[in-house]
This record gives sequence, C-alpha cells and structure tokens, in this order.
Amino acid sequence: MTSSASGSPQLSFDEFLSKPCDILTTEQVASLGSFKAPKPEDDSTGPSCRLSGADTAVDPSYEVTFMTEGNTIESVRENTGSYAISEEKEIDSYPAVSFDSTDGLRNCSTAVGISDDQVFLAQTNINKSDPNYGKACVSSEKLASLVLESLNSR
Repeated sequence: MTSSASGSPQLSFDEFLSKPCDILTTEQVASLGSFKAPKPEDDSTGPSCRLSGADTAVDPSYEVTFMTEGNTIESVRENTGSYAISEEKEIDSYPAVSFDSTDGLRNCSTAVGISDDQVFLAQTNINKSDPNYGKACVSSEKLASLVLESLNSR
C-alpha cells in the first residue's frame, strides 16, 4: 500500500462507483439521524449517495460524492479558496477542505483527498430547527470521517 502526501495510506473508492450508497453501513447512517432510503445519483462531478431527512422540515440531509472528473485535493482547495467559508484541515490524517459559498450555517461541503488522484465530497444541509444549525461544517466533517472509516475497513 502506498502513502499519500500526508503520509496516510492511499485509499480508493473505485468499488463504490457503481453502488455509491454502499459506502456507509446502516449503523453509520443511523448515527447521523433519521433518513428516507438512501438514493444513488449521478452528479456532474461523479456518482453520489443522497440521504434525505425523514422529515425534511427538521432532519438534516447528507450527500457523499465520489469526484471522478480528475479532481485533486489541491484543485478543490484552489477552486474554493475565495468562498466565504474555506478552511484547510485534516480529517483522520487525510488532507481536506471544508467550504461554503455563503456562511456555513446551513450548508457545508468537505472534500477529502484519499489518494493522489481521488477526492470525495461530503455535503450537508442543516435545517434551522436542527441542534447542529450553525455548525454545518462540523456535520459534513463527521460524514467525511464516517466515509474514511468505511474506506479504511476495506
């Protein structure tokens, strides 16, 4: 196994490209809240899995996207550097950036570089009635950590 620039083992999401909703276990999903059935989608940046809150008026929604358009963590950092919220960090020792084009209260995205040429995106949308309102990036970073947990267990 080779290591990434951060020294963490390089991971791959290839096995999830055809079944993106298999990335999280039932237990991991339950730890995030109550959701409708996970819904696989094919976004412009790659395959994704959407978790819509069971009650969209109060429950958060999450999405994991496997970016397959040649993105690197460096390119994501460059593209989001001018956003209102853009913070470089490490999630479980992997290079990451959390960002939002507005204020990060309701929405946040966390991109994580798992190898030299693979990045996944963990996104969240928090409702005002949710106790995590105002901490959307904390929620997207938690989702990113769960995805890393799954990838590392393979």
